[in-house]
Amino acid sequence: MLETANSESLRQVGRSPTRSDAADKLTGAAIYVSDMILPGMLYAQVKKSPHARAKIKRIDVSRAERLAGVRAVLTGHDLDYKMGLYVVDKDILAKNEVRHFGEAVAAVAADTLAIAHQAVELIEVEYEVLRPVLNHMDALAPDAPLVHPDLGAYDYVKAVFSPHPAPTSPTSP
Repeated sequence: MLETANSESLRQVGRSPTRSDAADKLTGAAIYVSDMILPGMLYAQVKKSPHARAKIKRIDVSRAERLAGVRAVLTGHDLDYKMGLYVVDKDILAKNEVRHFGEAVAAVAADTLAIAHQAVELIEVEYEVLRPVLNHMDALAPDAPLVHPDLGAYDYVKAVFSPHPAPTSPTSP
C-alpha cells in the first residue's frame, strides 16, 4: 500500500520526528520523575536477599522502625497479596524463602532517601542458605525443589491459558 505512495505526501512515515525535548535532555535541564519533590512525599528502599536461594528464618525490623524519620517498615508477612503478569505467583516481598539473588525481603518508607537507606541497613535477616537451581539440568533432577510448589492454588489470566478442554459430563443411555 505505502510502497506506491509518493513519499512527499507522507507526513510521518519515513521522516525523523522533531524532538522538542532533545535540548533539555542533552543539557541536563529536563525534569524526570526522580527529580520531583512533592509535599508530604516519602522515599522507599528495599532490603534485598544476598542469596540465590534461602529460607528466611527471621527478620528483625525493630531497629529500623525506631529510626527517626521512618514512617513504615514492611515484610512479606505484612502483605497478603501476590502479583504476576499471567500467573499470580509472586509475593510482593518474599515471605518464607527467597528464590533469586536480590529478591526483596523488606521495604522501608522514610522522610528522606538517606534515612530510608540507613533503615534498610538496620534490618537484620537470618537466612538458611539452600542449594540454588542454577540451570535447566539441575531443575530436572529428581530431588530439585519446585519453583511453584503451590501452582494449583494460584490465580491466573484465563485467556492466556486457553482454550481449556470442556468438562466432560456423564452421558445418559
